[in-house]
This record gives sequence, C-alpha cells and structure tokens, in this order.
Amino acid sequence: MRRTACTAGSLRIVLCTAIVVACIALSHHRNGTYHSKLSLWLDVVVKNPGRARARNNLANAYFLLGRTADAVIEYRKALELDRYFVRAYYNLGMALEEMNRPDEAVYYYGVYCRDAPSNFLKPVACERYRVLMGSLKKAARR
Repeated sequence: MRRTACTAGSLRIVLCTAIVVACIALSHHRNGTYHSKLSLWLDVVVKNPGRARARNNLANAYFLLGRTADAVIEYRKALELDRYFVRAYYNLGMALEEMNRPDEAVYYYGVYCRDAPSNFLKPVACERYRVLMGSLKKAARR
C-alpha cells in the first residue's frame, strides 16, 4: 500500500516537472520570436493579417530600420484594411517624404490633418502639410 502512494506522489512530481519544462520551452521560443520589433510585428501580421494596426506597426518597424519602401507597402496595406486608420495616413506621409516624394506625401498629411482627432500629433503633421504645399506651389510657379 505504501508503495502505491509513493508511486502516485512520484507521478505527480514528474507531471508537474514536465509541465514546468514545457512552459519554459514555450517561453524561450516566444522570446526568440520577439527578439526585435520587426520579428514581433512580422509574427503578429502572420497571425492577424487582416488587422490594420498590426500592418501599421510592422511598417513602423521597417521605417525605423531604414526600410522605407517596405514601410510604404505596409502602410498602404493598413489603409486598404481600414481607410479610417488615421495614424497610417501620417506615417505614410512621413515615409513618402523620406523617399523624396512630397507630391504624394502632401496628400496623406492632408487627410491626416482633416480627419485625425485633436489629441493626435496634429500640429506637427499639419505644419508638414503646410510646408510641403508651399514648396509644391513654389515649384509649380517656376
């Protein structure tokens, strides 16, 4: 009788140990996947391809790495998924301006200035909009 009780107790210890080891392994794998913002947002987009916020944040990761063309693609995908996701308009404007495409950037800054809530970075974006519009008008007069 004592031997059975000891075996049942040992079995519980083995099962608990196995669960703990499995949790550690899963956590290690997850931490490996999320070692950078880019890998984190790539994983999120793979798991949630229809989320505009995930696409926008993936684009931000690309932009921070200097991969501006990739960022533009993802910002556009975010806007295809949700045309009311105003942050993507501002971010796309910045990326296009970075790529020296002010004629396109001004459109996205303009939409952002018109549609973004007042608690967003509106003054910065609207100032960029005014500056770019002035530059484009000057260039058109030449």
